[in-house]
Amino acid sequence: MVERYDENNSKNGFFIQKWKNGKKFVGYFLKNKINGWVKLDNLEVKISGEFSNNYLNGYGEVYEIEEHKFNQGYYINGILGGNGCEIGPDYIYLGNFIRGEKNGYGKQIWDDMTKYEGEWKDDDFNGFGIYYYKNEEKKYIGEWKNSCKNGFGEMTWSDGKKYVGYFINNKKDGFGIYYLKKDNFIINFWKCGKRHGLGKYIKDKNINYQYWENDKPIEENIDESNFMNRFNNTIIKYRYMFKWNIKEILKFMDINE
Repeated sequence: MVERYDENNSKNGFFIQKWKNGKKFVGYFLKNKINGWVKLDNLEVKISGEFSNNYLNGYGEVYEIEEHKFNQGYYINGILGGNGCEIGPDYIYLGNFIRGEKNGYGKQIWDDMTKYEGEWKDDDFNGFGIYYYKNEEKKYIGEWKNSCKNGFGEMTWSDGKKYVGYFINNKKDGFGIYYLKKDNFIINFWKCGKRHGLGKYIKDKNINYQYWENDKPIEENIDESNFMNRFNNTIIKYRYMFKWNIKEILKFMDINE
C-alpha cells in the first residue's frame, strides 16, 4: 500500500491500495477526492481514466464485469457523452452517446454480421437508418421508431425482390409497391403486412385492378375507370401512382432492368 497525506491528514498525491477481497485502486487524490489518472477494480466494474472530484471526467474505459460490457470514450461526471465505443456480449457499437445512451449517429455490428447504421435515440433505432440482415440476405433503408421499421422505407432481398412504401411496427402498412421480378409488380395498400384495400397487379405487362381484404382478393378484374373512382379523400393522393407505366414504376423504385 502506498498512501500520501498532507499536514491536514487529507489524501493528496499518488495512492496504491489493495484489499483482501481483490479490490484495487491505483491513482491520484487531491483534497481527499479522486483527481487525475486512475485505475480502479471493485470486482463489479473495472475503470481506468481521468477523474476529477471523484467522477470520471475526460477519457475513460469502463468494463462492467457481470454484463460483459465495455465502454470507451469521454465522460462528464461519470456519464458517457460524445463519440465513443461500446462492446457488448455479442455486438460492437461505434457512435455518439448522450447521458450514457446511444443517441445521434452510430453503427452497430452483431456477431452474426447483422448491422445497423443510422440515427439512434435512447439506445433505440430512431430516425433514418440502414439495417443489413444476417448474411445480407436482405436490407432495409428508411425510417425507424423504437427499433421498428416505421414510416417510409425500402426493403431489398438478395434474390432481387424489392418493396418500397410504408411500414408500421416492422410490417408493410399503407401504400407500397412490391417488385417481384421483371415486369411483375404489386401496387397496393397494406395493413399489418397484408394486402388490404385497392390494388393493381402487373404481370408480364398484363394489368389486373383488384380489391383486397386481409390478404384475400375480394374483387378482381375491376374496370379501370371504376377502380379510379374508388379513391376517397384519405388515399386520393396516391391515385396517380396507380396510373404509372412500368418505366415510371422502375424509376420510382430505383430499379434498372
